[in-house]
Amino acid sequence: MLIRLTKEEQEHLEKCAQLAGLKKEPYVRKLIMGNEIRPRPPDEYTKILRELSAIGNNVNQLAYKANGLGTIYINEVQNVREALTNLYREVKKV
Repeated sequence: MLIRLTKEEQEHLEKCAQLAGLKKEPYVRKLIMGNEIRPRPPDEYTKILRELSAIGNNVNQLAYKANGLGTIYINEVQNVREALTNLYREVKKV
């Protein structure tokens, strides 16, 4: 199938496909099928998700320890808080 586009339409298609992280043909196919196409997340997104998962694991370990022992060490809580603060700063950059 041949589709003719103006220069502006071609540039717009290329820009949209690039933002979605797709080539033009797959991008058009997804549009035709009615799929919602979102911009590709920044590369830092994966790093942030990994850090968030690690922080969640630390919080779970603290909760397990607190339930088992009845106490936890303040430095452990401070470490988790510091990690959350650092992650918050990273998210604000993106």
